Parts: sequence; structure tokens; C-alpha cells
Amino acid sequence: MYLFLIPSQFQKDVDRFYTIEERAQTSGNEKKPLFISDPEQSIIKVMTQEEFDCKRPEEIQAIFSKQHIVISHAPNQAVKFDEEALLEIAREDQLLSVNGQSNIKYLKRWGLC
Repeated sequence: MYLFLIPSQFQKDVDRFYTIEERAQTSGNEKKPLFISDPEQSIIKVMTQEEFDCKRPEEIQAIFSKQHIVISHAPNQAVKFDEEALLEIAREDQLLSVNGQSNIKYLKRWGLC
């Protein structure tokens, strides 16, 4: 059994992920996930961040044409949600769509709502 921690603001997204994860866990041979028991037949390709970074774009596209890629051992980057971080994403004069309600105080502070 694997444990996944899903960073999401919406419970339905978390529930959907766990449903997919549960089905993937039980769909393989001998109750092993298909991506372990028969990786070529699985719709999920698991690779480390290092393996992903070493592949050429053409190789990634070839995988994506048949499978979804799940990155394991990805570096955890702490990112603050503040004006400075937003400016790294988009210029001040660009429209930036942000989902969720947790950002209302920042949007009010910047006069955007």
C-alpha cells in the first residue's frame, strides 16, 4: 500500500485521486498495482524527478502518448503566496487567474476585488 498526500483546496479533488489510486492498487496481478506488476500495460508511468529531468522532450511526449506520468521523489519547494511570488509568475499588467478563496485577503490588499 502506498500513501499519497494530495495538496488540494477541494475535497472532491482529493477524493477523486484516492479513488483512482485505490483502483490502480487493486487492478494488477496478485493485488500489486499494474504499474508495478506489468508497467508496459499500465496507464501510469512512475519515474523519479531525476529520471524525468534526464529525458528529452521527445521521449516525454512518447510516454505521454500512451501513459500518464507520476513523478516520485520530487523536490518540495516552499513557495510563499505573496506579491513577490506572483510577480515571478506574471507581470503586474497581466491578468492572472487564481483558484480558491484562500487568496481573497491578498486580492483585496492589491485592490483586485
